Amino acid sequence: MSKCALLVHKSEKDTLLEKLQDEAIIHLSDLKESTLAEKYPDLLTSEEERPKELEDTISALSSTIGYLERYAEKKGLLEGLLGGRMVVDTNEWKRVRQEDPHAILAECTELETEERELRTHESHLRTQVESLRPWESLDTPMEELKSTERVTVVAGVVPNHVPRGRVQEVSEHEDIHLEVVTERTDGIYCVAVYLNEARDSVQPLLKEIEFENIDLARFEGKPKAILKEAERELSQVEGKREGVRARASQIAKELGKLYILHDHRLNVLQRRLAENRSLNTKETLYLEGWLRDGDYSKLEEIAEQLDTATVMKVKPAQGEAPPVELKNRKPVRPFEMITELYGMPRAKEMDPTPLLAPFFAIFFGLCLTDAGYGIVLAVLSLILMRKIRGGRKLLQLLFISSLATVAMGAMVGGWFGDAFERLPIGFLHSLRNSLLVFDPMKTPLTFFGLAVGLGYVQILFGLCAAFYDNVRKRIGLENVVRLCGADSPLQRETGLDCEPCGLWCVQSLFGNLLPG
Repeated sequence: MSKCALLVHKSEKDTLLEKLQDEAIIHLSDLKESTLAEKYPDLLTSEEERPKELEDTISALSSTIGYLERYAEKKGLLEGLLGGRMVVDTNEWKRVRQEDPHAILAECTELETEERELRTHESHLRTQVESLRPWESLDTPMEELKSTERVTVVAGVVPNHVPRGRVQEVSEHEDIHLEVVTERTDGIYCVAVYLNEARDSVQPLLKEIEFENIDLARFEGKPKAILKEAERELSQVEGKREGVRARASQIAKELGKLYILHDHRLNVLQRRLAENRSLNTKETLYLEGWLRDGDYSKLEEIAEQLDTATVMKVKPAQGEAPPVELKNRKPVRPFEMITELYGMPRAKEMDPTPLLAPFFAIFFGLCLTDAGYGIVLAVLSLILMRKIRGGRKLLQLLFISSLATVAMGAMVGGWFGDAFERLPIGFLHSLRNSLLVFDPMKTPLTFFGLAVGLGYVQILFGLCAAFYDNVRKRIGLENVVRLCGADSPLQRETGLDCEPCGLWCVQSLFGNLLPG
């Protein structure tokens, strides 16, 4: 990795940043925390200069895309699982990115608001219908079910677990009239009428049958008429919602255009943010960044295409660490996912990817140990790799691991379980037996020993790799002795006396570096 600096006149800054973004060869540094920023603080961009309008547009586009994707044409199962990227012609990209998205954004916002209001109204109507359905047979206007100065009128429900006989006894009590309207699975719906002067004697009776008050005073008219009107409104709401869905489905055909508009503005935002993280004078823009040594000539070519751009190599500040990029041979690259999952190594640390790759594949195969499943997984991985666009590392990882699964499965006779043994096909029996090394069902300790042995080899391999890395970094006597001296991890794993060997290694490898 090399560190370089770019200086360009502001009239060409947009062109330079766009070319750098297209080539993707440089990792631009944030100069706000640099020594240059401390030395020249007046060259920093203020927070007020953030492209808030652009950020708001991107946010609105993201929201609109999420809304319209619910109404887009459904993808097939395979395409839905893979989530392949849309391929866009360069000319179409350049044409569409110039369009103004605000008209579509405004219409989609209006549609989303209308749909939300309709959904809320529908929910209110359904709640109203659910509340009134038990009272449908009541032939009394709801507004009449209210108390007066002398009489209390209250609607309510009695739970089903209350004995019917007890409810009947309460309804026959001289101080109360209990009119049952309907009986349902969730309870007995009824209206209680009693004189206010009898409240003290009636309340205990209602409490005894667990009578729960229901407020119907907010309704006007007979329940049947109210339900009919509510159902008519529900039908209208559904019609309006269908119209909104139809219009949204129509606009969703323009999703490809919205993807382009979103990604283009996101690219512009990234360039603006990169500009804000740089140093600015009145007329020039100063950038710093890291790039691979082999890409410096490409950066010089980009600078030569502009009239005012200059590129130069600069010395990193003390303690400044370059960004890390994993670089491995093609068969090992898929296993970079594992390294990235557990944490990237530092700039001068050893990349563990080629070291862990064979062990990951072997242990993957050891877990499945079925050649039939391995073949199926390999074929599926190949098919998906032909279908998917970009991001194939996981499928490549599965393909390599599936080959290890085939090898491990054939070694222990696993072919779709014991299908090859049970099927009356001589060729399958011969194939299985010719590749069989041992049968773990007959000699389980052999399989156990294989698993433990491979784990043991992996641990020793890791310790040797750590030893090599320590020596490579010239870390000193104390760490090497800690690794392979008395009571070291190596000695605990092997049971051997490693201290003489460890000291001999120190003397041989470090020589004059040891303190005299």
